[in-house]
Amino acid sequence: YEEAIPILELAPFCKLEFGDDSFKYRFRFMSQRGNYNPRTLVPFSLYSVNARVGSADGMFQQWTNTNLEVLVFLDSTPPAGVSALFTSYKHTFDRCKNLHTIKGLSLRVVGNSNNTAGMFDGCAKLQNLTASFLHCDISLKDSPLLTRESIVYLVQYASNTAPITVTVHPDVYAKLTGDTTNAAAAALSTEESAQWQQVVTDAAAKKISFATV
Repeated sequence: YEEAIPILELAPFCKLEFGDDSFKYRFRFMSQRGNYNPRTLVPFSLYSVNARVGSADGMFQQWTNTNLEVLVFLDSTPPAGVSALFTSYKHTFDRCKNLHTIKGLSLRVVGNSNNTAGMFDGCAKLQNLTASFLHCDISLKDSPLLTRESIVYLVQYASNTAPITVTVHPDVYAKLTGDTTNAAAAALSTEESAQWQQVVTDAAAKKISFATV
């Protein structure tokens, strides 16, 4: 309950109207806004009025320590007549080092720009991600714990028409490719390994490939 009250007080910051800059850096330094640092934002509703489109660049970017662990988005679909709520997602969750779950994230952006640079940089604990409408290259290179289900969802609900690349952590890449010289991949059962490798086949059918750093 103590966390719920300040989360509720965030509501005025979740509305985008004419005259607003955007959602850019809106919740950056969250611990300094009202002197609190919530672990969970559920549900977190982002919405636009007057058919406005904004930027999500650095929206949750953390330059200071954060306890934020879970984000569940609600009602983040664009208003009628608008193709996307955001134009860009650069560094949206950059350095949210304790964030392990993001649900209901829409990656649909205006046009076809590759505007996801640094979106998940530093998200070392990210495991559970349900993100739809992926249409351009994206990097999850700092997330070794990302689940197979998260990648399956990303592929299944992608909206790309041209070939795109998903860059993942070496541990995740080893699981996808069956490289048992990697400890994380070697720890999988035969059945689990086959399931991970099937993701690559399914992704290829949708013009999605994987890479690592």
